[in-house]
Amino acid sequence: YEAFQKNLEKQYQAYYDLKYSSATVSLPQIQNQLDEKTAMLSYVIGEQHFYIFTITKNSIFLESRVKNRDFEDNITFLINAIRFSSYKPFSKMAYQLYQELFPTKNLAQIKNLVIIQDGKLSVLPMEVLLSKRISKKDDGKDFSKLPYLILEKSFGYAYSATLWYQNIGRNKQSEQGVALIAPVNFTGNISQLPATEQEVSEIAMICRQRKFKVNTLLKEDAQEAMLKKLNLKDFSVLHFATHGLVDEENPELSQVFLGANEQEDGNLFAGEIFNLRLNADLVTLSACEVGLGKLTKGEGLIGLSRAFLYAGAKNLVVSLWKVSDESTARLMIYFYANQFENLNKTYAQAMREAKLSLLKDANYAKPYYWAAFVVLGK
Repeated sequence: YEAFQKNLEKQYQAYYDLKYSSATVSLPQIQNQLDEKTAMLSYVIGEQHFYIFTITKNSIFLESRVKNRDFEDNITFLINAIRFSSYKPFSKMAYQLYQELFPTKNLAQIKNLVIIQDGKLSVLPMEVLLSKRISKKDDGKDFSKLPYLILEKSFGYAYSATLWYQNIGRNKQSEQGVALIAPVNFTGNISQLPATEQEVSEIAMICRQRKFKVNTLLKEDAQEAMLKKLNLKDFSVLHFATHGLVDEENPELSQVFLGANEQEDGNLFAGEIFNLRLNADLVTLSACEVGLGKLTKGEGLIGLSRAFLYAGAKNLVVSLWKVSDESTARLMIYFYANQFENLNKTYAQAMREAKLSLLKDANYAKPYYWAAFVVLGK
């Protein structure tokens, strides 16, 4: 078994780091990678208390807070209020959870946050929390006027501080290519995604303007077999605009839907994703609920996200609930335009700007449209 582990460390470094490495990043190592405007918030959820580590470049602060007996139920309540765009319930709970969850010190000058979540927190995009109480006189209509945390800071997420540290030093490989995959049309009871065609077409145009090499698998070409024939290590960005399905009971059966042929059934299962050989700085899953999974104590969410990380992805964009076809296309186009306009931006910063663009649009100002997608990584 030791020989097997040593072989993994030699041949499959990314997998070994995720699964077997016992090396843990130290607080000084984390602080050395933080700039003056970036902080890490790491949460540990206990039975009766939870703990918040606030780590900045020059300080470390630990808070212990009593865990509300309705802690998990309140998070579920907020997510449901977002899904149904219920203004009053959302605004009340978003402020309540802000008071419960957000640190009170050391963040005044901070513009960028790295969030290490735990337990039920893993399904909550913390940028939707409200930093101020909403007046009782509020008419309950205009979601665009609410004091979201995203107006103040960018948010990136990570499964652990060690994984974040391992990836933070890896530079973006901008000379490599971009692969865009969008089946658009599906058989059976799976709904069609007409807006994904425009989504990948506009992203391809943005990439070509920046002199990126682009490989687009669209409609009938977006087959599972075609994807597996590509040398996936040649792509620094993989973008899937399709449907996804997360099986919380059997995470290995979670899947991304692609086209089928005689060789492949079109269901790219998590078990197959583990065996892909990626070298992607970014994998975007522009699909519904692909950021969810089985909540395992000590491990976090086990699902498609974890599978792509094991396969070699350094950063991910995933969703936490079912999303609108049209709003997702707009968000993704904004995201890539922001990112490729300035490669020095973090993905979290580019995503924040994209979300703010939707927030300014009256048609998509509700958090349902812009808050579902989160960045796992930098």
